Amino acid sequence: MDAHLEQCLQALPPAIDSLDETRVASATRALVEAIRQTDDSCPLELAWPVLERLRARRWFNDLRELAEAFIDSGQAAPQIRRLYAQALIEQGKLRAAIDELESLRSILPAGHREHGEACGLLGRAFKQRYVNADNPTLERTRQDLARAIALYEGIYLQDRSRSWHGINAVALLCRAARDGLDLPDHPHPGADAVAYAQALLASIQERRNYREANLYDYATAAEALLALDRGQEAAEWLTLYVGHPGANPFELASTRRQLVEVWRLDRDHAPGAHLLPLLEAALIGDDGGQVVVGAADTRHAIAARHQALKGDGRNLHGLEKVLGFDTFQSLDWIRNAQLRALGVARIGRDRVRGEGTGFLIRGSDLYPPLGEEMLLLTNAHVISSDPRAAAAIPADEAIVVFEAHDPNEHWEIAAELWTSPPDALDATLLRLNRPVTHAPPYPLASSPPLRDGKQRVFVIGHPAGGSLAFSLQDSLLLDHELPLLHYRTPTEPGSSGSPVFNASWRLIGIHHKGSGQMQRLNGATGTYGANEGIFIGSIRAAIMQAFSPPMAD
Repeated sequence: MDAHLEQCLQALPPAIDSLDETRVASATRALVEAIRQTDDSCPLELAWPVLERLRARRWFNDLRELAEAFIDSGQAAPQIRRLYAQALIEQGKLRAAIDELESLRSILPAGHREHGEACGLLGRAFKQRYVNADNPTLERTRQDLARAIALYEGIYLQDRSRSWHGINAVALLCRAARDGLDLPDHPHPGADAVAYAQALLASIQERRNYREANLYDYATAAEALLALDRGQEAAEWLTLYVGHPGANPFELASTRRQLVEVWRLDRDHAPGAHLLPLLEAALIGDDGGQVVVGAADTRHAIAARHQALKGDGRNLHGLEKVLGFDTFQSLDWIRNAQLRALGVARIGRDRVRGEGTGFLIRGSDLYPPLGEEMLLLTNAHVISSDPRAAAAIPADEAIVVFEAHDPNEHWEIAAELWTSPPDALDATLLRLNRPVTHAPPYPLASSPPLRDGKQRVFVIGHPAGGSLAFSLQDSLLLDHELPLLHYRTPTEPGSSGSPVFNASWRLIGIHHKGSGQMQRLNGATGTYGANEGIFIGSIRAAIMQAFSPPMAD
């Protein structure tokens, strides 16, 4: 094999393990270019594992580009083509994926393992089309559902060990029953789903008795129990699943998507209130995991989830015993995240779209004489009277909405108390026109996180001026040189002024800007892709200095 190709191939796995999106994209591009510049094709035993690693970490754009390059170079083994099709599905390119999978299964004998995998992914594509349409009255969407069921069911009936095909047939039959559909091959889809679910569960329980059950068995059992309306037992099996060392972000995210999109579970009602927090906690706890929780969930989930978790009569201590300490702590971590969201504001010139973000902060946490009043902190380039912030919204034109509290209620600005220009601390402290009582004050970190390359930071804001979102993926602190914090948490325009938290949900700063060519800190040469925040301690010190009376001579 070409030496340069081999070198580029060896460079990609460490990049994937670094969880650095920029590094992964760069290493992938280098490998794709190396493939294009040689007549050598990469052996399957080397190509397939690196594609699997990209899939496991959900780098789907890189997976698609690299798989396509392998195929174009002559390495078109069924496993490579399957992963290429999977990347297309994950990126929403369903028509292209269907064409690729139809072609692939047409050249494979029915007993070939990759034939079954191709059929399963083809079922996944038709399932996604049905879910996306969200309209069971249309003939074409009913056909998509029937086709997906037939593909999953056909493989399962040929080989009962293909449990992932079987459980997908169960889930879709249940969905057909809920949507009131009588399918040609399944006039009673609910009853058929129960029969398959019972068979799958019995087989898994037998394997578990012999200690042969695996990661996928745990997830399959949880879904089978949903079909049997045994949600509490499903939570116990799902706990085994999320605690398994093989549960990577791809598997966890796929399971969560299935529960939300196909089973239509939500966090406000059982059994979703039991199950979804387990998956979200596991995704958050896994480097590279991603959860986006919108405001509609946040407004209701704090009280509803607390009640749902206690719904069977056990207290929280009992729940901790069932779920294990780490998982229970992660659920508490999510609740803290939702509480923080209550204090995040969308700032704009009207009630609909935002131009920036701000957040509530207790006055005494910045300057004791300000007392218990909840004030609003945002960037100076979002709101400021300073002429150096020329593009900022004038304070008397700003509309403030706390979406996680009530998207239909708004506040206005009563007074600007302090500001620091964009080229300094880029922050403005504001008094609102009426009291705010719906959000608890944020605890403030006394120091920034360690600069050890392992500390995670999180941002809550209104990316692109839209709905409230948590930024949890790829969320590492890169460096800090006060007052500046550099981190890799992904953000978009509209996130300016967002609160930045450490892993304990203590406020460490305010998001300021991002750049693909950010100058490195602490005298390091060169640039990198990073976001930049301002340390809250530096802002507090500046406010203390500005508000304190001058010393007598």
